[in-house]
Amino acid sequence: MRVRRRDLFTLAACSVTALAGCGGEAATTDGASVYDFTVATLEGATFEGRSLAGRPAVL
Repeated sequence: MRVRRRDLFTLAACSVTALAGCGGEAATTDGASVYDFTVATLEGATFEGRSLAGRPAVL
């Protein structure tokens, strides 16, 4: 069974792409800076991100 050159190229390209996602800096573990923001709500009130600390949130 012969492996075609295109198949080898595809395998190599997929491998390089997968390995490229493995490097880089680790994510920050300091969650306090994530919630350091203030915005205006649609009603005009002020919302502080710190009120979300310690609870699951999707923004």
